[in-house]
Amino acid sequence: MAQFKDPVMSAKVAATIKLLRNKKNISQEQMYVDTNLNVSRIESADNNISLGNLSKIAQYFEMQLSDFFKLVEKQK
Repeated sequence: MAQFKDPVMSAKVAATIKLLRNKKNISQEQMYVDTNLNVSRIESADNNISLGNLSKIAQYFEMQLSDFFKLVEKQK
């Protein structure tokens, strides 16, 4: 089965993660150390991110996944 990719949604998710990192003054490297997720790859928006990894990111920023998606919806 082919994987569907939505470049607009990927860019919004990437922008949201970057926004949250910048608000908390967390580098990509520090987030990688803390989560073991390659944030640089995620923020490039070249690949689809799994729901599990999105959940891990939301937890890292101490928020519900639903609240994370509310921020994603606000991205331009």
